[in-house]
Amino acid sequence: MDEKKLIHARRHVSQTQFIAYGFFCVIITGTLLLMLPFASRDGQSEPFLNCLFTATSASCVTGLVVADTWSQWSLFGQLVILTMIQIGGLGFITVGSHGGGLHIHRAPP
Repeated sequence: MDEKKLIHARRHVSQTQFIAYGFFCVIITGTLLLMLPFASRDGQSEPFLNCLFTATSASCVTGLVVADTWSQWSLFGQLVILTMIQIGGLGFITVGSHGGGLHIHRAPP
């Protein structure tokens, strides 16, 4: 794909799609990092669905977990979860402030 087509394709992504893709990338990255053996306390890789649920819950700032975070995850795993919570919280605040700004600065018809 040449550069012009890539730029053209990038222009057709709406802001909503861009935000959704961003959350998807954070969730998949967090899932893959949590599946690493040194992310768990017992040194064995956790199942994909457990890691996916934990990553989704952390990045969407819901706080739901499959197992106790302290007993399940090593320091590395806990830092991955903490980072996803921070990214998800910043994303939530950014989307909220951007949406609020659209309503305040809307030009009259």
